Amino acid sequence: MSFNTIIFDMDGVLIDTEYHYAQIIDAFFEKKGIPEKGYSYSTSKST
Repeated sequence: MSFNTIIFDMDGVLIDTEYHYAQIIDAFFEKKGIPEKGYSYSTSKST
């Protein structure tokens, strides 16, 4: 089977990935010792 089309879902229209990104971001900042209030202000804003 060959494919001639690829669909990129970069903003969560087809698949809601925000939860997974939040988990990854939380783990990253926790590992770096940065408190949540130091980065949470930048989430949930439009581009």
